[in-house]
Order: sequence, then C-alpha cells, then structure tokens
Amino acid sequence: MNMLSISTWLAPTLPLEPPEPGKLHIWRIAVETPGMDLAHLLAHDEALRKQQMLSPQERIRFSNARGGLRAILSAYLGIPPNKVSFHYGPKGKPLLNHSKSFHFNLTHAGDLALLAISCDCEVGIDLEKQTRRNNLRKIAQRVFPAKLWRVLELLKDESFDQAFFLHWTELEARVKALGLGVFTRESLIDTVQCMNFQPQTGWCAAVATVGLLPEPDDWCTFQFTPDLLGQLG
Repeated sequence: MNMLSISTWLAPTLPLEPPEPGKLHIWRIAVETPGMDLAHLLAHDEALRKQQMLSPQERIRFSNARGGLRAILSAYLGIPPNKVSFHYGPKGKPLLNHSKSFHFNLTHAGDLALLAISCDCEVGIDLEKQTRRNNLRKIAQRVFPAKLWRVLELLKDESFDQAFFLHWTELEARVKALGLGVFTRESLIDTVQCMNFQPQTGWCAAVATVGLLPEPDDWCTFQFTPDLLGQLG
C-alpha cells in the first residue's frame, strides 16, 4: 500500500505559535498513556457525555482525547484548558468561540487520537486501525459511490481492506472538514482536498482542507504528552 508514513513526531515547547499560512499542524495523542487521566480538564457537557459511556476503557480514552484537545488548544490560545469554549455545527463539529481564523478537527479510534490545526481554512481528519472486520463490504456498498464500489468489490480480502480504509478515512476527513455527514452530495465532497497518511504502523489516517491542502513538507507533527500541562503552569 503506497501511503505517506509519518515517523517523526516532535515534542512541543511553549509558547506554541499557530500554523503559518500554508502550514498544517497535526498532533498525535496516545489516549491510553499509563497514568494519564485528563478528566479534570473536561467541560460539564463533556463530563456528562463521558459518564454515559458504559466501558471504563472508553471513558478514559474519551477523557484523554478531549482533555488533550483542550490542553493543546489552550497552549496555542494562551488561556487555561477549562476556559477553551466551543460551539457546534449542525453535525456536531466543534468550533472555537475564541477565533474564527483558527480551525481544528479531532479524531480518535481505539487507543490513538489525532488533531489537525489550520489557520487558512476548515480542516478535517480521520483515523482507523487497520483490522479485519466482517462488515466492511456492506459498509462500502452502502456508503461509497456506485462507481467506486464496482471497483472495490472485485478486490480480494486483504487488498479490499486496505482500499476500504484509504477511501473511508478520506471520505470522513472530507465531510468533517465540511462539517457535514457521509451521505453529503458527492460533487461537494470532491471539492475538498485530501491526503492519506500512516501515523504509525497498523493505522490509516486522512487529513482534508476546504482550500489548498499544504504539501507534507509543510506539515508540523507533534506528540502530545502530559508534560505539556506542566509547561502551561
């Protein structure tokens, strides 16, 4: 599978500067880092959402993904994590109340989360662990355009799975950039630029922008750790 692989994830230092025009910042968050529990950073609505989750593992993953998001955004904005506030689009996409020119999108799956940040235009990001699942063909037939499905259905299992995750993350990243859903009109989805990449072995991701997508050489990739909270003071 020919896909951009990102092997270098930098440790951030404060103060964090927002991405320059034509640049993209991508953060990786290991949401099951031993000893990391960012539940204290959650807003009231996020804490309620967490409590509705039945699995303790899912609760800690959610807390650390959303808490990590708040910690990172606070480092850019220069405000405490619990002061970061959002409003939500029609499909639930969180948008910052603090700045109309600071765009972000968060995705998490399993024990990994990714955050994309742009100051040029709306951005979307998606992530999937590449594991064998029995229902992928049914999902592909239902969601993907008929022309694409006719190509995919001819592939053998391993090749099909690889192609599915490429196209699925690409679709999700594009509609998340638009703030819409997967059944959005194909002609609108196709206006969004997108690129797949591998954030680590066994994972497939995609990032998309409603505007010119920076080349990979213009991406800055960071690894979130709880140490960032200590730097915030």
